[in-house]
Amino acid sequence: MTVHIFNPDNDMALADGTAGYTPPATIRQMRSELWWLPNWWAHDDDIVWNGKDRLSLGESDEIRPWGWSPALIHRLKMAGVAEGLLPTDDEMERLRQLSHRQTAVEALRMQRDDRLLGESLVGDSHLCHTWEEAAHAMEQYPECVLKTPWSSSGKGIAFSSGNKIKEWCRNGIRRQGSSVVERKLDKLADFAMEFQCKGEGV
Repeated sequence: MTVHIFNPDNDMALADGTAGYTPPATIRQMRSELWWLPNWWAHDDDIVWNGKDRLSLGESDEIRPWGWSPALIHRLKMAGVAEGLLPTDDEMERLRQLSHRQTAVEALRMQRDDRLLGESLVGDSHLCHTWEEAAHAMEQYPECVLKTPWSSSGKGIAFSSGNKIKEWCRNGIRRQGSSVVERKLDKLADFAMEFQCKGEGV
């Protein structure tokens, strides 16, 4: 049996990094209203967790959330889930670092180096630790998108043409340690993709 969990606050919980994280009211409302979404892909004998009920699981059962965070692990422990079904502290820290936008910056750089993607398609992605670094990166493009390392539902994204971009960038760096600067692309559509990664493949 698989337990599915829709936790749209995951990236913000990762940014906070603590077990006691409480998301803003708007995100709590989204989680409360849309917890049932995994019903679209869950099997008949699976459970879609509402975030409140107690869970009685066996060793062979699997928990498949939208994303893992220390806050979700804490909530699941409070719901009666045994630690053996949850990521360890080391695994959780590894997942947190993989979710950092630095991973995407490095992946784009490696692909460009391998000539799998040309600069005309993706441009450069800059991880900046100061406002001065971000300002220098923004000088290279007509308009840029700035992103915090962990963000959710567009909350951690701003455009260089904004009136208070310097203040926004500095606040993001102060809270999360860095900011990503990328060339703004002509957007055709919004979409999301989810992948399940295990030892045998993706």
